[in-house]
Amino acid sequence: MAKKKNSGLRSGAGLIQYYEEEEAKVSISPTIVIAISIAFAVLVGLIIFFYPA
Repeated sequence: MAKKKNSGLRSGAGLIQYYEEEEAKVSISPTIVIAISIAFAVLVGLIIFFYPA
């Protein structure tokens, strides 16, 4: 019985995995993402506080 060569493409139950790694076009630090999220949450909270519906 011949052995199958393990390739970078796998499929099972309709799912496909690609093992190629692509470089991101925009690189943002996780710290910056968290800081922007917290700042946005504070901004929304202030808007709700000063302009209640």
